[in-house]
Amino acid sequence: LVLQPTESSLEGKKNGASLKKDEYVRITDASSGSVRIERGEQLVVPGPMEAMEPKQSAWKLRLNEYIKLIDIATGQIRVEKGEKIVFPTPTEDTRPGDGFAKVYEAIDVNEETAVLVRSKETGQVRLVQDNGLFYPESQDEIMKILKLTRVEAQGVAIVKDNTRKYDFHSGSPEG
Repeated sequence: LVLQPTESSLEGKKNGASLKKDEYVRITDASSGSVRIERGEQLVVPGPMEAMEPKQSAWKLRLNEYIKLIDIATGQIRVEKGEKIVFPTPTEDTRPGDGFAKVYEAIDVNEETAVLVRSKETGQVRLVQDNGLFYPESQDEIMKILKLTRVEAQGVAIVKDNTRKYDFHSGSPEG
């Protein structure tokens, strides 16, 4: 573009962004307010009314990892489980905080490990004991990772449940 002697550019010249396979940019159109994400191997040049944020790397999840992303327009929470490259949608918050936009390791639930989980939707608390990797759902909050407590043969474990009833568990083979 060559400017005529009586013309001037309001914002000067704009630079494009060369994206790699795992990079993206968020572009906002000032005339309409619409936001879009351009991702992957390409050269991105913003239009005359567009503002482009600095390029960022997508999240690369390994098999045992997950990420929670929150859409700031709708409040919807999305959970993505590895193994994949995760790109945000135009309205998802990419700033790490409050458990969002951060990669976590799934919890290995086995004979010696369980997970105490609360549903933010219902408030219900549940104990996950199924063997395998545990990935929380969108409304799940991990309260605690529990390790098996072994009771010696001559010992007794006393457990109080929600109804304030006591249970006695002996460490002897007879139980």
